[in-house]
Amino acid sequence: MKNPSRLCLLVVAATALAASAASAQSISNGSYENGSIPSGDYCYISAPGCTISDWSGSAASVLATSFAWGTPAGHGNSALIDGTKVIGLQNNRFIEQEIPLPAGTYTISWVDAARAGYDSQTYNVSLGAQTSTSFFTTGEQAWAPRSATFSLSSSSPVILKFTGIGNQYDGTAFIDNVTIAAVPEPGALAMMAAGLTGIGLMRRRAATKKV
Repeated sequence: MKNPSRLCLLVVAATALAASAASAQSISNGSYENGSIPSGDYCYISAPGCTISDWSGSAASVLATSFAWGTPAGHGNSALIDGTKVIGLQNNRFIEQEIPLPAGTYTISWVDAARAGYDSQTYNVSLGAQTSTSFFTTGEQAWAPRSATFSLSSSSPVILKFTGIGNQYDGTAFIDNVTIAAVPEPGALAMMAAGLTGIGLMRRRAATKKV
């Protein structure tokens, strides 16, 4: 390479960007495992003693084996859920968590499924002041991956919130395994690519010298 110092800068920048993206994995208890169900196999987290660590709201904390809720673990693709508990979103019930995030673009990912034998259930996902297009579960829907992307213009703690909407009778959208990942900006992606290309060129040059 004609300019090894520039390559070093690119490599350092690529490493910093990768570290920044990794640090954005900041959702706590994204599988809803930590918390307390006082008795039985479910509870509403607005009730006394019913808790989900790091989250607040009024949604239901449900054991994945709960017969009363149609045994969520028995749905198709159940390998997508993580652990023994899931969240049940119904009309006007919600769950939320405050997350400190720098400015940037983020993708929220999770899985959902429908409560068997009941009406469909629509729900919203929001990050700060931004609300995604509504999602919904219906019929015998198996567990399926979902995602929504949001852009934050400034650094600040923001609320990630899942909210059931509509008036469906006992319709329930189950959700689980919530994660967040930073989406690198196009310029950052180009810099990372250039840095990785430079590393490859340096390795090939070094290998050639050894021959």
